[in-house]
Amino acid sequence: MNLAWNLETALWDHPNKIAVIDAVGGCEYSYQQLATTVNQIGNHLREDWQVKENDIVCTLMADNYWHMASMYALLKLGAVFSGLNRSHQVSKLAQDIETTQCKLLIVDNDYLDMAKQLQKSAPDLTVILCDEGTDFQRNVATASTELRMVPRNQDDLATINFTAGTTGTSKGVMFSHGSLGISVQNSIHWSGIAAKDRIVAPISFFHSGGISDAIRSVMAKATLIWLNGWDAERAMDVIEKYRPTWFHFMVPTMLRDMMARPRYSDLDLSGIKVHLAGEVVPADIQQEICERGMRAINFYGMTETMPCIICSTSMYYEDDLHPVSGSSGKPNREYGEIKLIDPATGIELSDPHQQGEVLFRGDIVTQGYYRNPEKTAEAIDQDGWLHTSDLAHKDVNGYFYISGRTDDIISSGAEKLSLLEIEEAIRDCSIVQDLGVVGVAHERFGESPAAFVVTNDSSTSEAELKATIGDYLVDRLEKWKRPRLYIKVDSIPRTLAKRTKMGHLLKEKLKDVQLKNTDSVLTLTDYRAKYD
Repeated sequence: MNLAWNLETALWDHPNKIAVIDAVGGCEYSYQQLATTVNQIGNHLREDWQVKENDIVCTLMADNYWHMASMYALLKLGAVFSGLNRSHQVSKLAQDIETTQCKLLIVDNDYLDMAKQLQKSAPDLTVILCDEGTDFQRNVATASTELRMVPRNQDDLATINFTAGTTGTSKGVMFSHGSLGISVQNSIHWSGIAAKDRIVAPISFFHSGGISDAIRSVMAKATLIWLNGWDAERAMDVIEKYRPTWFHFMVPTMLRDMMARPRYSDLDLSGIKVHLAGEVVPADIQQEICERGMRAINFYGMTETMPCIICSTSMYYEDDLHPVSGSSGKPNREYGEIKLIDPATGIELSDPHQQGEVLFRGDIVTQGYYRNPEKTAEAIDQDGWLHTSDLAHKDVNGYFYISGRTDDIISSGAEKLSLLEIEEAIRDCSIVQDLGVVGVAHERFGESPAAFVVTNDSSTSEAELKATIGDYLVDRLEKWKRPRLYIKVDSIPRTLAKRTKMGHLLKEKLKDVQLKNTDSVLTLTDYRAKYD
C-alpha cells in the first residue's frame, strides 16, 4: 500500500483539522491544505519535470510544511524521497547524489549555494528552488488539485536515508512502503498516539526520525509541529504556546540544552510524553523530567530499523510508570525478534548478564543499502539478521541494557560519528606519525571525539599539536566532527594481527574525564590543570 493513502484517509475524516504547524513563522495548515499542496506539487513534478515511478528525488530544505508536502507528493507519484543532510560538507553530499544518481534536487534558498556546488560534480543534476515567489511555487499554485495515487506494494522503495558508515562514507538505508508503514503503525499502537495529540518534531528530515514523524502524525491523524532544526529556546516556546502532548523521539542532549536555560525551571512540562533514544539515557535526566510531569520511556534502535524500534516498552499500557533504570526496554515481537551473540565466535548468548552483539530480524528492518550490496551483506546475513554492532546484555526479566559498540562509531548528541573518518582526516597532517581517536564523555553530547596523537617531532608540544591539527581540519572535516580533546602520546597500542588500535586501552586513560559544555577544544594537559 502506498504510504500516501494515510494522508487521503486523514483528509476524509478531518479536512479542517490542523495537520502541520511551522514553529518558525507560526503558520498552520489544515489536512485539506496539506492534501491540496501535495497534489499540486505532484502534478507539477510529473508534468513539468517528468518525475515518474521509482525516480529518486533528493531535497536540501528546511524542516517545514513544504518539505513534508514534497515528500508526500513524491510518495503519491510512486517516486522515492531522499532528504540530504544539510550539516554535511558538499563533498559528502556529492557522494550521496552519485549513489542515488538522482537528476532532480529540490532546495530552498538557504542551501542554494550548496546545490550549485553539487552541480559542478553532477552536471546532469537539475536544481529546483522552491521558496515563496519562485517559479516552483507559482507553478504549484496553478497546478491541478487532483492527483491519482500510484499503487505501491509492500516491497516498493519509499525513502532512502543516508547514515554514516564505519569508513565515514554514507550508506543509503532503503525503506519500502511496507517496512516503513509497519514500523510507524506499531509505534502508534504501542505509544497510544491518537488524533487529538500534538506532536513536536525536533529531529530533521534528513534523519529517519524526521521521516517517521512526518508519517506517524498523518497516520494517527494528529497535528505535527516542525521545529525546523533543534533549538532549545524554540522548543520551549512551542511547549508554552501549543501545549504539545508528544515528543515522539528526543535525545538526552536536547533535554540537557533546555535544562541549561534559566526559563526551564518555570516551564510547565506536565502531560508531555517522550521517547528517549540516540544514546544511553542517564537516570538523573529521566528522573528530573518525570518529576516535572513528563512521561518518559527509553527506546533503542537505529536508522536501519526506522528509526529506533528494537527494544522499548509501551506508553499505551503505562509501562513508564514502573521504569527499569538504565534499560532500553524489552523486545516486542510485533517489530521483530532479537538475540545476542558473542562478537568473536558468533555463538548465541541466552543466559542473563552476558554481554554480546545485538542482532535483530523483522519486518521493519531495512532492505539494505542502496546500490551497495557489499555493505548490505556485511550488515544483514543470509538468515535476515541485522548485525547492529551494538553491545548489550539482558537481565533475568528480559530487559536490555545497551553498553557500547563493537566498531568505531560513537553517538554524539545522537549523531553517529565515524572515528575512522576522523582518523583519516587527521592522518595526513604533517606533524602526525600515528593516531587513534576514541570517544570521551561529554556533559552535553554524551560523547565527543578525543584524539591520541604521536607526533613526528618529539619536541612538539601538546598545545602546538592541538593548534596545528585544528587548523588543518578546518577545510577537511565538519566542525561538529572534530576532536574536542587532544592527547600527545609516545605510541598507539595496537593488536599484533591487524594492527588495529586498541581503543579500550586509550579510553581507559580518559575514564575520569568528562568535558564540559562550556569547554572549547582542550588538550588533556589543559583539562587536568583546569579540573584536577
